[in-house]
Amino acid sequence: MSADRIKDIIGNLDFAHESNRELSTLIAEAQKIDGAVKHISQKAAAILASTRECFDYCIADIKSDFLAQETRNVYYPFHPDTLGNGKPLYGLLQTASPVYYKLLSVASVMQTGELIKGTMCSYSDARTVNELVNSKKHDRVIEVCESGRSRSRIEFPNGGIITVTPIFPLKENGLPDYSKPGPVGPEAWLHTPGVRVTAVKDFFFDAIGIEMSRIDVHGFCMTAITATRFILGEIYSVAYGQPLNLFHEKNDSQTAPAATQTPPLVATSKSPT
Repeated sequence: MSADRIKDIIGNLDFAHESNRELSTLIAEAQKIDGAVKHISQKAAAILASTRECFDYCIADIKSDFLAQETRNVYYPFHPDTLGNGKPLYGLLQTASPVYYKLLSVASVMQTGELIKGTMCSYSDARTVNELVNSKKHDRVIEVCESGRSRSRIEFPNGGIITVTPIFPLKENGLPDYSKPGPVGPEAWLHTPGVRVTAVKDFFFDAIGIEMSRIDVHGFCMTAITATRFILGEIYSVAYGQPLNLFHEKNDSQTAPAATQTPPLVATSKSPT
């Protein structure tokens, strides 16, 4: 099997990672002076769109290698019902059943929000990004300066300055509960003579009702990138015998142990669905 679009996925993820690192630097510089980040909405939108496109590349590979050429309207299945009887991807049951069941498994845990092993991301984060991109809301960024949500700047009498991040309680699945801010830390300094505590301007996606929107823009984008790396690594491991860390950063993928690889599948038949 060819899996021709692996390089496209790696290219998109490299672009997203480097763009997000640059965006983080711009945000940090802006926070020092309570300034703005020029074109932050467009920069963040490009990062999310790049991660979302990786799933298009993935399903294009699967369509090319495991489904009949005449199969039409094939999209990445972010929901289990898009893999049901009568749907284009249902044909994988006959041609590459392990791939079908892997896609179904991932779609199911996207629905339940299960944590991705080895990360602080959930499978549902990828679906959240898909929904944002499809609804054209991934370029709406708001500036927030709010105690308990934004970072806080602590200025000491000797001229020292530190910035601290809010602390959130954890949910049962181990992820932070962004709907319930916990103690943010600086309150302990509020009554200390000479110490000044102020909320720092931060930047969030304006997406009401989406829990990930409570993560700052840089963190949101990093979550999207990480979730994409791990999810597509799982799929390409099953479909093409690639290492699970195929899409991790280069220094990781170059040292992928052979034990993580499985033999590539061979389509049994590419009959029309």
